[in-house]
Amino acid sequence: MKVAVFGCEAVGSLLLGYLSEKKTDLYGVVSDSQKDALNRHGLLIGGVRKSKICKVEVDSRLHYSVDIAFLTGRVDALDSVINNSFEYLKDSLIVITQNGVAAERVLRRYFSENAIASAIILFGASFDMPNLANHDYEGEIVVGNFFGVNLKKLEMLSNLLRNAFSLRIEKKMKAAKYMKLFADLTLSIPAVLGQSIQDSFSDPEVSRIGVFLNKEAYLVLSQTGIELGDLPNYSRERMLSLVEQKTSEAALVLSNIMKNLIPNPLYGSILQNIKLGRKSDIDFINGEIVRLAQEHQLLAPLNKKIVEMVHLVEASGKFVSKQEFFKVFSN
Repeated sequence: MKVAVFGCEAVGSLLLGYLSEKKTDLYGVVSDSQKDALNRHGLLIGGVRKSKICKVEVDSRLHYSVDIAFLTGRVDALDSVINNSFEYLKDSLIVITQNGVAAERVLRRYFSENAIASAIILFGASFDMPNLANHDYEGEIVVGNFFGVNLKKLEMLSNLLRNAFSLRIEKKMKAAKYMKLFADLTLSIPAVLGQSIQDSFSDPEVSRIGVFLNKEAYLVLSQTGIELGDLPNYSRERMLSLVEQKTSEAALVLSNIMKNLIPNPLYGSILQNIKLGRKSDIDFINGEIVRLAQEHQLLAPLNKKIVEMVHLVEASGKFVSKQEFFKVFSN
């Protein structure tokens, strides 16, 4: 079995490092700025498992056909990645790990539906260039087909991932992916404030705004006929109880959940990208709610506001004070 991992940052680094240990014929496709450090010094992984240096084989391009390819980079880079390596990927099972559901739309332009595996990553990871990864906390990988068809090479993929991760095969993957998107909506708030998830949601007023974002998004999803599924530790029933409660009560529940996630500070992918000086994936999380609303002649003003605020932070490099934040959402 030949496997390629495109991208070596938070998620990609753990896939590359842990799967390389299992004597898989695995190849990493990484940026030029990482290539020499990874080939010479290996990939250093710390965190919840024993710290280790993983010997990895990487280059800035793929040079042969593979059975399975993990595409872990940004959604807006997928077209370029695929076009640069398509001759080696055309018969592969493609596994995408991006937040939101935009990656599925991109992949569908190039590959048959049964060759596209969506993966929801529930472990925590962070990365410092060029070769230092941290496994922040354990969690499952949920794999399935967004389009509701049977995946080719599913058994091969399952056997590969179970070597290093806890794996769940999900039949209703579209519903699960929208649930993950729903669960990620409130991560836009720490990205605006420049604080950890725990610090942000220790303030009940911040949690109240998080509940408003969720309630608005649930209304849009319901009116557009999109089903939400279950995820480990985040069931549809739990979500419904949150959006159906009085806002003040739901805010206390959300605050308690978020500030007690894990002992170490968590930041989420949106804020991590901003801290690295890069455009975040906000357009594919809260921005997906805005897109759906516009597509169906609905309104999502609160999620639109938070998307605009994140883009302002990206452009200015300056985070927003709580006073400014509350002022925006009081209008």
